Amino acid sequence: MRYNSVWTPPYRDRTMGRMKYQVLLLRERDGRWSVSCPALPGCHSWGETRKEALAHIREAIEGYLEEIDSRLAREARRGRVVEIRV
Repeated sequence: MRYNSVWTPPYRDRTMGRMKYQVLLLRERDGRWSVSCPALPGCHSWGETRKEALAHIREAIEGYLEEIDSRLAREARRGRVVEIRV
């Protein structure tokens, strides 16, 4: 199956060893910026400036991933965690 989307899935940056996520940055009517990460449902933020919005979404993504890791660790005690390739 081919991945047909404007969005690319998260991927590991070979130079820094970190994951890269695409975010959607929108200018609101009141002049502020809203930003979301489509790969992480419910992961949204905003800022007065683009720079501030991007800093906030970076923090939101980090917090989101920390929570996922914590939940996965709790669930792993009750079952088995496996990886699959898609």
